[in-house]
Amino acid sequence: MLARQFLLGIVSFVCFVKSDPENSKNLPPTHELNKNFTINYQEVFQSSSLTCVKTVEVVKNNSKKGDQVAVYASIETFHSTVKIIEETVQHEDFDHKSATIYSEHVAEVVVSYSKVVTALVEHPSIEKGCHGKLKEVNISVQKIINAYTQVGVCVKKVVEKKGGVDTITLSSLNLELNFMDLEVENEDAEFEEDPNEKKHLKGTHTHQDKAGDKE
Repeated sequence: MLARQFLLGIVSFVCFVKSDPENSKNLPPTHELNKNFTINYQEVFQSSSLTCVKTVEVVKNNSKKGDQVAVYASIETFHSTVKIIEETVQHEDFDHKSATIYSEHVAEVVVSYSKVVTALVEHPSIEKGCHGKLKEVNISVQKIINAYTQVGVCVKKVVEKKGGVDTITLSSLNLELNFMDLEVENEDAEFEEDPNEKKHLKGTHTHQDKAGDKE
């Protein structure tokens, strides 16, 4: 299953490169997946997060043009990319250490998803045609968050440092991401610059506090 998703994702990456040739150097090479399905996490997470970040701009531009077909295709690419990460974090070798190392890439994906939703909510007719696919993306992103929680890593703080999730906008489309409160006392899990700060991962935007702390 993982191998199939990985290869399908590469096809999606190739489609994305057609619209942005500079992405070709970031594609994860197929030889990284050997006969034992060993994954090069670095390639997977870097390439996937880059694709998601750039897809945000593609969605914004095509939404402004009113090109629903192009927007839907971009969201399909986004979903295929997120599915690669979803399958990767569910791999038996993906543990607490791996989750911590690649948490910033995962955070970029989560934030990019929020930005895609924000872009689409400004174009209701286009969003309506893509809503079903957005729900699928939301499910996959939530599964990634859940997988991180299962290995003892909470990405809430890292997501906020990358720009946060607009929970109000997501809620307006009946979409939601749930970050479980999780305290991890592990040096690798700390991303604050102050080395003396307690190593607890707490807080994210909620429906109640979003309006007060959004920058």
